[in-house]
Amino acid sequence: MGASGALFKDEIGKQWMRSCIIRAIRKLQAAEYHCANIDAEIRRSRELAEQGAQTSGMTHGGMLLFGEKEKIAYELEAFLAAARGCIDFIAGMFSLHLQGMSRKTSITRLLERAEREPAASFSSLLTRWKDWIELVKKYRDECIHYRAIEATGGYKVDVKDGEKVLTIIPVLVPESVPPDRPTSGNPGAGRLLTAIHQFVGIAGVPPHGEEPLSESAEKMIEMMEPIEEGNGYIRVELFCQQHLERLHQFVSSSFDEVLTLKFQSYAG
Repeated sequence: MGASGALFKDEIGKQWMRSCIIRAIRKLQAAEYHCANIDAEIRRSRELAEQGAQTSGMTHGGMLLFGEKEKIAYELEAFLAAARGCIDFIAGMFSLHLQGMSRKTSITRLLERAEREPAASFSSLLTRWKDWIELVKKYRDECIHYRAIEATGGYKVDVKDGEKVLTIIPVLVPESVPPDRPTSGNPGAGRLLTAIHQFVGIAGVPPHGEEPLSESAEKMIEMMEPIEEGNGYIRVELFCQQHLERLHQFVSSSFDEVLTLKFQSYAG
């Protein structure tokens, strides 16, 4: 510190670097916290479904319970915000090593620099992680600034041969950001119709109905959302677990990259 060739001119410079690192770790811990909360809420929902199936008193037929999962939606928004915040503080840590940049330099600017100067410091790492960083950025920005996350799920109970059979309807989220649409007065209406159609059936709507379709059947089909696991959608708990693992890897790789510079004067 303060010597020729040292990165830090004074104690304040050193403290800002330490601050970027500490804040990145705290945001990473926040992402872990919200991911764990989603896991806990999923387990709680399943336990309630199992209790509901056991105590329903049903002797024949079926029962469908489906609705909004607000707590999961709120936790997912918070998870995305924390993950994006962690990336931003890693960007600040990188930027303190670079001429003409500061701890508030955006990750977008660093990615643009990596594209212009592929041989420059951190460019190789940022290029490898660019697609994932861009996905997290877009997903977070879309959900925080332009729309509210909708999370729905539930369960169905059928009585077969005197035994109750429980089917969990998972909370699914898009793997990438889908096109936005206006939010109706009942934002979960389309998914509710989809669940009813999939697990119960709607008279007059294929495959439970025959052609030609009635006008009401056509309107129902228009309202139903094509949501299916593995077809652009993923269980919310898996979505968070996968992105949390990638965030851990990105942070770890970034710290390794910085350590190789040994806090010498500004990289290229």
